[in-house]
Amino acid sequence: MNIEQSTQNFDLTVLLPALNEEESIGKIIDEIESSLKIHNINYCILVSDNGSSDKTLEICKKKKVLTNEVDQKGYGSNLKDAISKIKSKYIIFFDCDGSYNPSEIIRMYNKIKEENLDLVYGNRLNEQEKDSMPFLHRFLGTPVLSFFIRLFFKNGVYDCNSGMRILKTESFKAIKFFCKGMEFASEIFIKSSFSKLKIKGINIKFRKDYRSRPPHLSRWRDGWRHLRYILANAPDLYINSILYLVGTNYLLIFILSSQDVGNDFPRYHTIFALLAMNQFFKSFYLGIISLRIHLVKVEGFKSKTIEKMFKLKSSDFFMKIFVILFTVAFFELIFVTYSWYKNLFTNINEISTMIRILIYSAIGSFSMYFDLQMQSREDE
Repeated sequence: MNIEQSTQNFDLTVLLPALNEEESIGKIIDEIESSLKIHNINYCILVSDNGSSDKTLEICKKKKVLTNEVDQKGYGSNLKDAISKIKSKYIIFFDCDGSYNPSEIIRMYNKIKEENLDLVYGNRLNEQEKDSMPFLHRFLGTPVLSFFIRLFFKNGVYDCNSGMRILKTESFKAIKFFCKGMEFASEIFIKSSFSKLKIKGINIKFRKDYRSRPPHLSRWRDGWRHLRYILANAPDLYINSILYLVGTNYLLIFILSSQDVGNDFPRYHTIFALLAMNQFFKSFYLGIISLRIHLVKVEGFKSKTIEKMFKLKSSDFFMKIFVILFTVAFFELIFVTYSWYKNLFTNINEISTMIRILIYSAIGSFSMYFDLQMQSREDE
């Protein structure tokens, strides 16, 4: 019997994503059964295994729980495969390393039913056992990522990395998930906000896990994957503000390059500081735009900015800007060379001209990037 048939007659499926969890999986299954047996809930347990090489699946078979095997690696790949197959009315999932207490299931189950919500997540940040979560995760990583999710998507989420959530299955039928890794945790909240689903959190107690080995989580890599996915999905207003900042800086640089203010103002120091700052913001913006184009073409993400860019691309706007600025920079360079020649190849004071050439080159390359990036994605 497949997962669809096995879960359709249950009110709740307890989903445990697993990868080499032989130390904890048996204990967690026992805790779930112990916690739920006193309540009148029609439930089943499903372990979704992501290629364990230890005795995880062997233990699950002994415990006589449902199993789902997923070949594609990744936390997101594992969960979205299982969620797509489950047909029970509700799905609650949490890590099976022992850090989440199954006794919280009934509170979350009652919350989603009584208030007719679409998603309830457990907020771990307020109640924790000692040494259950690294300091940076608790006070920097998760709060910062959660702040951006609240700011961009207005959903009141305070623990975006919580691994314990209960979903109303029918609310997620039409939502397509794409993230393969840990950033899937953020994708659920983002896609729920796009679909205007009702989300609430409740405080749960987070405990020290049962494992003797390090967790699968990679702090900096997974944190960056979360952040870039959140930013790539942010409203156009926030993303475009970076472009406005870059444009304003170039305008200031252009003005400063043509002004003679003597020694009262560190003109060239300011110019090169602005250039350095712009290089950072420009690279960041181009990277986010690249991800955003991918989301538009592959995931169906809606962005008026990207739509407008494709229209400008179809009229060769970006190529025209590049050609114009390249031509201006070329003639400015000819002028500088001629001035040097007239000065018998000795010292000349043409720093302002060279700064303008640098601006033309930077904006021209910016424009060329847009043209080439959208050309490469037109057939996706």
